[in-house]
Amino acid sequence: MNVIRNFHIIYYFCAIIYRFWIVLMNKFLLKTPPYLFTIVVAVLIIYLTLFPHPLPDGTPVLFPHADKLVHALMFWAFYTSFAIDRLRKQLKDGVYTRLSDEWLSIIMAITIAFGLAVEIAQWTMDIGRGGDFFDFLADIVGAMVASWTLRYVRRAIFHY
Repeated sequence: MNVIRNFHIIYYFCAIIYRFWIVLMNKFLLKTPPYLFTIVVAVLIIYLTLFPHPLPDGTPVLFPHADKLVHALMFWAFYTSFAIDRLRKQLKDGVYTRLSDEWLSIIMAITIAFGLAVEIAQWTMDIGRGGDFFDFLADIVGAMVASWTLRYVRRAIFHY
């Protein structure tokens, strides 16, 4: 009986989030310029990865290799913002369906290419930073986690 009760709680919670999402889309998100969120996230990633000292000196290191987690989070945000912007464009064009697997694959390819371009730029530029293969792997992991998350949310919202 508890399992059924918990399922209903989760179902109603998802329904409330979905209704909030629709209101948010209609009031704010559909009125912003196309791909604005993706551009903002891309500019932040470029600043944080390609400028010599983007953070103030003395910034504490949380744990060894924390930069890999930061890379994964940055590219999770890039993939997610790109997917949301693409969905916004579809909604503006009057297409009220989920993002197709083809579009999610295109967004994944663009995200991976962006991550590779950032690492190549770090490697070739003489700015005191170097490209790292493991940073690139963290970029891919962040994009993959975003893809899996969006596919799960897509199924929950659109029921397919």
